[in-house]
Amino acid sequence: MKEYNIGEKIKELRLSLEISQNDLAKQICEPQDLEKIEKGDEYPTLPQLHTLAKRLGIPITYFFETNWNQNVDYVNSVKTLMRNYARDREYKALYEIVKREEQSDLFRDKLNKQFLMWHEGICVYHVDKNKGRSLEMLYDALKITNREMNDFTEDEIQIMHSIGVIYFLSDDVEKALNIYREALNALEEMYNVADTKVYLRVVYGLSLALLRLQKYDECLKYSNLGLGMCISEDILYLFAEFHYQIGHCLVKLGDPSEGLEYLNKASTLFNTQVNLKMEEIVKEETIKLLNESLGNL
Repeated sequence: MKEYNIGEKIKELRLSLEISQNDLAKQICEPQDLEKIEKGDEYPTLPQLHTLAKRLGIPITYFFETNWNQNVDYVNSVKTLMRNYARDREYKALYEIVKREEQSDLFRDKLNKQFLMWHEGICVYHVDKNKGRSLEMLYDALKITNREMNDFTEDEIQIMHSIGVIYFLSDDVEKALNIYREALNALEEMYNVADTKVYLRVVYGLSLALLRLQKYDECLKYSNLGLGMCISEDILYLFAEFHYQIGHCLVKLGDPSEGLEYLNKASTLFNTQVNLKMEEIVKEETIKLLNESLGNL
């Protein structure tokens, strides 16, 4: 593998993304082993290489290509890193990357500029606590590629989802619900949705807003839709969350026995995912819901 300069490629990409050896090596190998790999003194195992590629946001084929487009590779790696930070709610770190890349010529084209503005809008809400400016930026990001605000693409629907999240978190739940409905309608008009997770995120946001508004019948409908999609696509993304919402709705609709089955399944799933915070929340909510149910008898 020496002719492919794998260690050198790992180091160059790690440094360009400003990731430390300690952070990149976590749960893959010891930092000193990563240092040896980068120097070419050792070679990573294939499982290690797969995990390193995933963490760096690149396909494993990158390490074996000699004519890889470095600019495209860098942009895609940065985007993957930004989405990971957004997913993990590391908004300050995300904000730093956005500000850095705004100065880069690689992010000046329409789609990459939109991507940066989308994530800056998210950061403005979570870091600067400025809802108005955040929503303004997100709507402006949408208009970069869709001034008419119709016939949305999947990328545009992801921005709409972020708008819905901000309305929801700021307790403007009715507006969030309207955004999610519009996004779901746009997805259902598509011939094919490439990323199932986009569909699931929108359905989950919609059902969560309905739950907050105590529209339990409709919430149950969309939660079952989301769960059915998870099962048909064999994907665990939001699988536990849909179980929780179905259980919550069933208890509220007067079926505590079946509701408890879903709530217990949700708790078990969160435990399997080592999401102890959500597991504890589900347990607390289960007790609360059942007490309310018994009190209404």
